[in-house]
Parts: sequence; structure tokens; C-alpha cells
Amino acid sequence: MQFNKLKKLTDLEAAGLFYNNIGCRFLLQKDYGYAEFILCFAEQLYPDSPMIKNNLGVLYLKLGEFDKALNYFLKGINLDSHSNRSLISNVIKLSFYFNDKKRDKILKTIEKKLDKNYYWHIMLAKKYMKENDFHSAFKELKKAEKLFPQSQEVVQLFLRYAKLTGNSKLYKTYLKKVKTIDLSGNLNNGKKDK
Repeated sequence: MQFNKLKKLTDLEAAGLFYNNIGCRFLLQKDYGYAEFILCFAEQLYPDSPMIKNNLGVLYLKLGEFDKALNYFLKGINLDSHSNRSLISNVIKLSFYFNDKKRDKILKTIEKKLDKNYYWHIMLAKKYMKENDFHSAFKELKKAEKLFPQSQEVVQLFLRYAKLTGNSKLYKTYLKKVKTIDLSGNLNNGKKDK
């Protein structure tokens, strides 16, 4: 099993996360005025939290303030480009609200930051498969697999890719691999747990 290092929080940072949770509750209740007030207060308490930046981005996305939302998502990615799946998927969703030129600029801006993030490559592979660009999808899946070889999600996407392209050899290879990965994402080398 893979564990992430825990970061010790200051009292102010912990308070920031507490208010972030309250702000999210108002956001879910569509009380955007209170949500904005509380989330901005949370950001003042914990300015280095990618989670708070993400939630502010979601708020401004819901309010139709796309440039402001993008700004918060990009700030969050600058703080955490390795693991935050929400930020990545939110930026990709948001990019479709812009014209092609601006969308390409947004994706190029974050591409270098996210090149070491396996989930970024998964998102790109899904996008390419949807567009029937199977060559690009395969390249992105290979990058994702290299970064996180025991990811069930990567293996499942390879299976989907193989099915879409009719590649039975690739399908059989990844069908075998899916059986060697347990639910926690660890390779068990075909051994059964005792």
C-alpha cells in the first residue's frame, strides 16, 4: 500500500480547513453569497491550501465567472500539481467554456506542471479516445502506466482502449494484469492473500 506523507497543520491552517468545509456546505446548498464569504475567509487562514483554491474555483465556475474560476484552479495546481484530481478535472471542464484558442493556451499552461501526474495523462487519454484519436490515447495511457504501474484505472482504460481498437492481444495482456492488482492498488504477483 502506498502512503502519502502527512503534513502537520498549524492551528490557523486547521481553522482554514474547518471554514472550508462550512463554505462547501453553503456551496452545495447553492447559497453562493455565504459560500464566497466563508471560503474567502478560509483562504485567508490557509492561503497555501489547494483544496480551498479548488473550492473557490468551483464557486466562481457556478457563478459564471470563468476567468476568476480559472485563476483559482491554476493557483491550486501551482500548490499541488502531483495529486489533486479535482483540480485537474475542474480545469479541463472549465477549459471547454472558453474558445479553442484560449482552451489550448490553458491546457499548454498546465501541461508542463502536470506531466508527472498520472491522472492528467488518464484524463487526456479519455479525451483522445472520445475523439477517436487512438494513437494519442495510447501514448497518454503509456505515460500514465509508467507513472503509476499498479493503477487499476490505467489497466481498465487499456482494456477499454483495446476493445475500441479491436486489439485482442493488448486486451488479453491487460486482462491478465488486472487480476494481479488487488483493490488497494498493490501488485500481488498473482498470489492469493492468506
